[in-house]
Amino acid sequence: ACPLGIFEALDGKGKVSLVDLDSGKDMVINEFTIFQGGIARAGGLVGSLIIEGLTPLMVVCLGGNKVYYGMSNAYTIQIADLNGKTAGKFSLQREKKKVSAQEKALRFEEFPRMRADARKQIMETTPDETTFFSRIECHNGFICVFEPLVNRRNAQPIDIFSPEGKYLYRSTITVEEGLKMTPQQSANPLLTDDHLYAVLADQDSKVRII
Repeated sequence: ACPLGIFEALDGKGKVSLVDLDSGKDMVINEFTIFQGGIARAGGLVGSLIIEGLTPLMVVCLGGNKVYYGMSNAYTIQIADLNGKTAGKFSLQREKKKVSAQEKALRFEEFPRMRADARKQIMETTPDETTFFSRIECHNGFICVFEPLVNRRNAQPIDIFSPEGKYLYRSTITVEEGLKMTPQQSANPLLTDDHLYAVLADQDSKVRII
């Protein structure tokens, strides 16, 4: 577990913690600084918004008795064992992708009830380049790192690594023309050890699951 937004850790510091629900033991694996952007202020009111693919977040995965974690604005993923001991790290060299003002504005259209002045402030303090990953998952002994595509919703690139962090290959899940994975946040498409599920919408907004 780790905090994502500033309201979960008002001092700006976050911790990656492994919690034993039986004993209540809470072991800190890593401490980090939370991204302070994506904020709107009006008088004494403060609001923030996380835009997946643009807001730098601490992303954590538990798999194969190891913890994989990293801040998404740098393609470096740390590995720790279940005792909190560092077990290595791995990274890829990739260029950051700029997002145009128009593409960025499209993401904020998903929040139509947001006040115009708050929208403007939050947009101005949200980065105009994509993060390197949005999800880290472990399936069948492979580490899957999901790359966010900010406004393209018919494809999902995934970098595949060994449990030790050796880069193996890059896969891209695509859907047929005229369909889109929506919403393409959090867990769409959803991978399990044996299956892949995707929620798809056509141009008439008819939704089906494959």
